[in-house]
Amino acid sequence: MAAIAYLGMLLVDLPAASAQAAPDTVIWQTTCRFKLPDEPRLKCGIFYVLEDRSKPQGRMLQLPVYVLPALDAPAAPDPLAVIVGGGRMSATASLPLYAASRPLRKNRDLVLLEVRGTGVAQPSLTCGGADIEDIPALRRCFAEYTRQGVDLERYDDAHVAADFAHLRQALGYASWNLYGLSQGTFTLWTLLRNASAGVRSAIFDSPFPPNADSYRQIELDLNALGSLFTACSRDTACNSRYPKLQERYNRLTERVARTPVQVAGRKIDAYALHDIVSGAQSNTDRIGRIPAAVDAAARGQWRRFLRLLPPAHRRYPLPVGFPKDRLQAVGPFLSSTCREDVPFRSPPQSPLSLQQRWAKPVVAAARQIWEIQRTACEQAWKVRPAPASFHEPVRSAVATLILYGEFDAITPRAWAELGAQGMARSTVLAVPATGHAVIHRECPTQLMGHFLDNPTGPFDTGCLARMPPIRWALFLPDGLASPNRHHAGFGRAAVGAREIAAGRERARLHEGAFAVGAQ
Repeated sequence: MAAIAYLGMLLVDLPAASAQAAPDTVIWQTTCRFKLPDEPRLKCGIFYVLEDRSKPQGRMLQLPVYVLPALDAPAAPDPLAVIVGGGRMSATASLPLYAASRPLRKNRDLVLLEVRGTGVAQPSLTCGGADIEDIPALRRCFAEYTRQGVDLERYDDAHVAADFAHLRQALGYASWNLYGLSQGTFTLWTLLRNASAGVRSAIFDSPFPPNADSYRQIELDLNALGSLFTACSRDTACNSRYPKLQERYNRLTERVARTPVQVAGRKIDAYALHDIVSGAQSNTDRIGRIPAAVDAAARGQWRRFLRLLPPAHRRYPLPVGFPKDRLQAVGPFLSSTCREDVPFRSPPQSPLSLQQRWAKPVVAAARQIWEIQRTACEQAWKVRPAPASFHEPVRSAVATLILYGEFDAITPRAWAELGAQGMARSTVLAVPATGHAVIHRECPTQLMGHFLDNPTGPFDTGCLARMPPIRWALFLPDGLASPNRHHAGFGRAAVGAREIAAGRERARLHEGAFAVGAQ
């Protein structure tokens, strides 16, 4: 019951915000609560919004807002507003990533908003760190928030999109540009559908359009893994050392489905195996290790295989004073997923092409990842579905740039093309040798900067052709690199159709978010 006491504290301790500011206004702070050591000009404020804009006397939310000033003066009049992804990751925690994105800040301010229910917003609906597979904990969380009067249906993408539209007006910008990452692209498409006034251009990084059927992710996930194995087979050194990878992966998965293995206190069955491999594929830094890891597992060298996991205590920059238990919020994530995604999924199917290429346990494991979300919605987070029109294609004349990673198993090329169908002026680009979240790499970030300078004109994309290929690991050391103990749950299930990486706890999901400077 400790988690329930924590939930209560989050709401009971809220100040009387409605007495401090009118709805949809920003109050700037003289001193930032969370600081970036190298950003003395960081501007911090609180954006006050109603939980339900149809109820003027209702609950007031406090959403931290930040402005990272342009590096060069004078700054363009139209800043870039960032909608972070990560299964409702904290924008406050993401400040170091965007502060380091020099091409985006060259001549524009960056605006970040801690969206409702996340991070250090008030209230912060983290469910006390509950795992998305812990149905009893989610039920208690849902009941406690409901008892305290939180309208959980007001924490979906539609309401987040409306907050951004009102924020532009509150900050006094005649127009601005928008960048969305993964689930943030879902929000961005929703904003273009409902409130596109004042949007000069839009950048979609690892796109998830609202009209996508996320149960097709089962097929797309395996197609992406097959593409990775094919890429290894076409590389002389990789193929020589790790031949017939897909065939070996099929046999390996069948083997652990029959007889799971125990290593370092961890049970590895077909689901855990595929979750670890798929999670590594989402992180560009670990893609090159996958063939070596599959080979090691096939030889029974499971401690080497677990080198695919990120270190448990990987250090990554956070604003000074930021609480690590607020990196990701399961409450708003489920409110979005259970209202705007799961109700519109088609029944899971296994196309004949999958059955011909993949062993049954592989397909079953891929499906299980997405079933976790459905189970959480049906058994714990019982919000009403959004209107059916929410999943119609978004149509917009706003100039858009859509970027996806070549090996992205979470938001693949098919979704980039699907999202572009309704965009009258869109450019779709594949980023070679890359997984999820292309902002982690130098070339695509430069392309975003060029696009912002001239959204409707041509720009040089030559750096894509010059990007180096995947560097395949030809050896993995024995012994564990202190991998995360809880890998296979909230992260992958939470982001699955919607987000950044695979993994259970929020810190693990967050570890790849600050790989700035990866080439």
